[in-house]
Amino acid sequence: GNNSNQKQSATTFTADGQATSKQTRQPLNKHNLVEFLVFHKDELLASCTTGERRRISTLFGVPDNVTIRQFGFGQSNPTYLLTISSSPTIDGVDEVAKQYVLRKKPNKIAHKSAHALHREFRVLTALASNTTIPVPKPYIYCRDGSVLGSEFYIMEYVRGRIFVDPSMPDMSPSDRRQAYQDALHVLAKIHSVDYKTIGLDGYGKTRQYVARQVRNLLAVSQKQAEIIRKNSKPRDADQIDDRDQTARSIASLSEKLHGATKHCPDSTSLIHGDYKIDNLIFHPTLPKVIAVIDWELSTLGDPLCDLANLCMMFYMPSIKQNLGVAGIAGLNLADTGIPSEESIIDLYAKHRPSIDQEVLRAWYGFYLSFLFFKNCVIVQGVEQRLKTGNNSSAMAAKVSSLLPTMIVLTDDILRSRPPPLDVNEFTLSRL
Repeated sequence: GNNSNQKQSATTFTADGQATSKQTRQPLNKHNLVEFLVFHKDELLASCTTGERRRISTLFGVPDNVTIRQFGFGQSNPTYLLTISSSPTIDGVDEVAKQYVLRKKPNKIAHKSAHALHREFRVLTALASNTTIPVPKPYIYCRDGSVLGSEFYIMEYVRGRIFVDPSMPDMSPSDRRQAYQDALHVLAKIHSVDYKTIGLDGYGKTRQYVARQVRNLLAVSQKQAEIIRKNSKPRDADQIDDRDQTARSIASLSEKLHGATKHCPDSTSLIHGDYKIDNLIFHPTLPKVIAVIDWELSTLGDPLCDLANLCMMFYMPSIKQNLGVAGIAGLNLADTGIPSEESIIDLYAKHRPSIDQEVLRAWYGFYLSFLFFKNCVIVQGVEQRLKTGNNSSAMAAKVSSLLPTMIVLTDDILRSRPPPLDVNEFTLSRL
């Protein structure tokens, strides 16, 4: 059947991030899905030639022709590869006719605002229809929870390479250099989009993005600290001290950052919200970005946050250390072709001539420390879910053990690359 063909493509053709598995962790109702596909055939085949449309449309209604596999890559929104294929040919391998990606909300959602799938669909629609920014083409959104248990949408399957490890292990140094150059070119294009003319006016508030985020993150952190406190069974006083110290450190960081938000560049553009190497699909063989994925955190905000998000990899341990994060800290970049942190800032600035380079460099450390602060709060959330039994994975325990190091790192960055402010104003500001 189709299994061998699929398996082969997952291992040989795609990089590790696009591997799929037949054992779906969150199974879909196939009968309902097939009915939905048949009903929306026209939208799903809109980009096909007439010949293709004729050949494929007859396949949609036969459940045996539809294979569902789940992407294995840590998704907060379960994501599936749908393959619609004809019956096996003589040699026993299916001729793959058409592939799609289906992305849905989890059936149980803790926070209404989380899993912003409709926003992701909106931004993909705007970018695919009106810009040259490479994104998967979105086809159809289903708000009716009775079909598959929650809202979902279907988009184009972009076949290529996703690198879970930002050191891009299988690439040549010159390809790596070009891959990174293209990633920065694409990021600059996203930030240069006139969001009003492509239907994204009102997609987010236009000022004070970092200030709002710092305030909200502190509130989230205080809630998380309270839940951790209630659910802890400390064996000794040291554990209580450590926990309270963590909460105090996060509050102190937020205070320092908040004082600087009144003066930061605070420009507004479309931002991706989680721009990093593993949210890009590269061409199967060329060092070129062919799709930017995972737009659920996109909004209108400060573009320098996306740049800092990408650069966090310089401070994060390698995936080989098995700590649940993938960075390039400690990697000797000299022979890799991967640009240095300085070069990444230069490459970005080169593609955005309207930006004041001096201001960018002076404030870069502030944005980097803000991103690390945000990730401290996220990691504290992982610890909170561990304590309440909502996440018992071994990886979650490893990730939460990084928190003290991350707090120190955030503080170090703030001290060594402080925002260009009057010293008193920086230290004396209050929320």
